[in-house]
Amino acid sequence: MSTPFDSLATARRLEATGIATKQAEAIVFAIQESRDTAATKRDLDSNVAALRSDLETSTAALRSDLEANSTALRSEIADNTAALRSEIADDTAALRSEIEASSALLRSEIAAMGAELRADMGELRGELFRALWIQGAGVVGILLASKVF
Repeated sequence: MSTPFDSLATARRLEATGIATKQAEAIVFAIQESRDTAATKRDLDSNVAALRSDLETSTAALRSDLEANSTALRSEIADNTAALRSEIADDTAALRSEIEASSALLRSEIAAMGAELRADMGELRGELFRALWIQGAGVVGILLASKVF
């Protein structure tokens, strides 16, 4: 609370102590000017209250922005997750299709190789049979020639 300042009384007191009138008036003017610009407790309390109100308003606005950004971010994450899941599903389907095609090709190649092996084995059996027949005929010929029979 501000108390009234009696500039005339203050100037006379200064003059009574031996200070010249002009100097006393200058001192009183300086005191008056500093009192006019000095903040009172009421001024400070009012400014603190205004600052608190501004801070609460700013805090509320920041909370609101944060919630909005958080909601937007959650939505974006959900969208990205859904898109990635869809992409993974598409890639998985494509890979399964490639695996099935490769598997079918391998089965076909294995079957063809099996058929070739069976044919080769048949030829080898035939050649072996012919070789054994020729050997047997040779043995019989030798035996007949030596008159063992």
